[in-house]
Amino acid sequence: MMQVVALVNRKGGVGKTTLAVSLASALSRQAKVLVLDADPQASVLQWADQCNGFAFDVQSFDLAQERIPSSGYDYVIIDFPPGFTDEEFDRHLAQLTQILVPVNASPLDLWATVSFASLLDASAKEQGMLVRSFLVFNQIERDNRFASSAIGAARGLGIRVAKTIVGKRAVYRNAALEGKAIHQMGGRAKQAIEDVDELINEVFGHVNA
Repeated sequence: MMQVVALVNRKGGVGKTTLAVSLASALSRQAKVLVLDADPQASVLQWADQCNGFAFDVQSFDLAQERIPSSGYDYVIIDFPPGFTDEEFDRHLAQLTQILVPVNASPLDLWATVSFASLLDASAKEQGMLVRSFLVFNQIERDNRFASSAIGAARGLGIRVAKTIVGKRAVYRNAALEGKAIHQMGGRAKQAIEDVDELINEVFGHVNA
C-alpha cells in the first residue's frame, strides 16, 4: 500500500525539512520515494540542487493543487510550510496515511504544538479519516531533562507520541553543507541512521536493511 506522509507544524525551526530528507533517504534504500517541497523557501529543492544525486525524487508542490502526485511511488513525503492554512491542510487530509508533527523539547514549542496536534486529530476524526498522526520529538539533545517530562505530558493529553526520539546531531547539518543525505555520510551518521530507522519501524512497521 502506498504511503502518503505529511510533516507538519505551524511553528518553524523544528527540523521538518531535515527529518523529511532523512526519512526519504532511509526509505529509498528499498522503495521508490518522492518528496514534495511545499515550502516557499524550497529548502528541500535547494538541498537537492547541492547534492550529486539523492536516491529519491524531489518536486515542488503547490498546496492549492487538489491532488497529491503519487503515481509510481511507494512513499510520498510532503514537507509542509509553517504558515499553511486550515483550508490548505484539509484539502489534502483525505489523501494522507500518516501525519508526523516534529517538535523540539522546549515548553513554548510543546505548548504550541500540542494544541496544534489536538486540532489535527479532531479534524481527522470529524471527517472520518483513518490517518495516523504522531508527535515526534526531534533535534533533542542527549542531556535535555525536559524531554521525558514533555513526552509524558503530551501522552497525558491523549496525543500519540512516537517512542522514538530523534537526537540532535551535527551530522544532519554537515550533510546539508556537503550536499548529501545522512545515508551518504558513512560512519559519521551511524547514530542518526539508527534514530531514523527506529522511527520508520515505529511509524510504518518495518526497518530498511
